[in-house]
Amino acid sequence: MVQILKKISVVAIAVIAAIATSFIAGCQKEEYEASTPYCDFENPYEYVGKYHNEALAYILPKMSDSIRLKSSGANIENNAYDLTREFCKNNPLKDGIFSEEYFELIVQASPKNRLKSKDNSYSYAIQQYNKKFKDLLNNPQNCKSISDMLNAIKTIEKEISESNIDDVDKEILLVSYAVGRNSLEFWLACTNINQVQPRLKSGSELINSFLSWWNSVEPTVSFIVGEDANGAIDGMILGGTAGAVFGTYAGGPVAGAALAIRSAVQSGAWTGVYASVKAGVLYYRSN
Repeated sequence: MVQILKKISVVAIAVIAAIATSFIAGCQKEEYEASTPYCDFENPYEYVGKYHNEALAYILPKMSDSIRLKSSGANIENNAYDLTREFCKNNPLKDGIFSEEYFELIVQASPKNRLKSKDNSYSYAIQQYNKKFKDLLNNPQNCKSISDMLNAIKTIEKEISESNIDDVDKEILLVSYAVGRNSLEFWLACTNINQVQPRLKSGSELINSFLSWWNSVEPTVSFIVGEDANGAIDGMILGGTAGAVFGTYAGGPVAGAALAIRSAVQSGAWTGVYASVKAGVLYYRSN
């Protein structure tokens, strides 16, 4: 897998094509059984994570020239923006209504907000659970497989759902986790994980072997997936503070907080996709 991640140009294009192919074919989930109790929590925003992956499967193959030609960062951002807008316009998120004006407002503002805030503008609860997600990516202790990691993420999602934190923070975090978890699955789809990840019978040997393998790929995966999750948070916050924009762009006669959440969820989906495309393409272009 390390070799795959370090390939450049033609191989990188093939990697992106493999991502889209494996996602569309529904083959990205690996076959390992989780070593920890299965978490049956159903995130109410799972559809946002699925939407995120569908967008990547559509956009990334169209970005292959940006990798092959080693386009500038500015050109990649412009191309990523145009393709994200194209997908979102043609495939509105559930309960959402696409607007060029609103899309531009949210998506173009998100990276500026990201550079400015560096998590400092997040509430305490969002900071803490955002850190939990990143810590798990950085050091998945006691995990023997990717299934264990995904199960651990869902366990935190359940904890968020059952917590007494602010309802708005809860919605933001559940969307962010849905995007991040689905993104993790998606970006590992291209790595032939079932062939590369070692299989050992001994529990301790399996954990050590998995952690050794994960440490070799973690910097890249954490960077891309972390950008996705943070992008979703930024979009939710930006959408949630857009005020009067809700009535025009969220769609439907829904009042008050429900309307704000609907609009913010759509914003989070858009910015999560945009952050993912940029991070992934910039990585493969530079390696």
